[in-house]
Amino acid sequence: MAERTPDGAEPGAKAHWASLPVPERRFADLFGDREPGRGSNAVALQVQRAILSGAIRVGERLPKERDLGQFFGVSRATLREALRILEASGLIEVRRGSSGGIFVSSPPVDRTGAALGALIQLGDVTPRHFTEFRLTFEMESAELAARRASAEDIARLMGSVASLVEVANRPGVPWETYMELDILFHEHLAAASGNPIREAVMLALNSAFRQSVLMVGSHDTLEWRRRQASELLGVAQAVQGHRPQVARRLMEQHIRESAEVSEALLTPARHEETPAR
Repeated sequence: MAERTPDGAEPGAKAHWASLPVPERRFADLFGDREPGRGSNAVALQVQRAILSGAIRVGERLPKERDLGQFFGVSRATLREALRILEASGLIEVRRGSSGGIFVSSPPVDRTGAALGALIQLGDVTPRHFTEFRLTFEMESAELAARRASAEDIARLMGSVASLVEVANRPGVPWETYMELDILFHEHLAAASGNPIREAVMLALNSAFRQSVLMVGSHDTLEWRRRQASELLGVAQAVQGHRPQVARRLMEQHIRESAEVSEALLTPARHEETPAR
């Protein structure tokens, strides 16, 4: 077996890195801290973190596959699978031809949600982390909406919650139909906050939110739907009446009740996937 340098890289690899142009060597520093036996998910997650942290900028060209494989210490097949994950999430773009290469892209809002969903599935983000963020984010959105919502915002919010309540009281409607109306309500609530960044974040959260709501679907009963819809009706009425603290409290109650079910359903699955040490 080849002797390794103190940081874990083989001498041949270090010599190769030293011969790279200066811009390329920066990636060796970013990705050279290798862990034995890492798979494509771990490689994709490390690149994703570097992009989201700003260590790698949008539009920047990544090194060639051969160099990336050496930086991570993985096979070409493992690296290509990691690149497919990143490309599907909208974080990179693989361009063909003489001016091609692997470029960091600026993902559209819906792809950002896909990237977040991938992080929840593949990374060390737990359902509890997601719930914690949703709780503070949506409580504040409800409070701000109750303070700022225009007549048009309120009409849209009341229309969406009316559809939700109607479907919740109708037997035989597929869970997916109810779920889409539920998500639409949360989008309208974020828009009613008067902060376009909140609306964009809520749209980006949709794919991860859908995953959570779909899991809760296994707990679905007509009584459950009616209770959830009734809670959101209360939030909408508080926004309509411009009662910010009531809207905040009712949204907290709604998120906590939903989270109790979704965390119980999602957490065991993650534990089962974790290999024994």
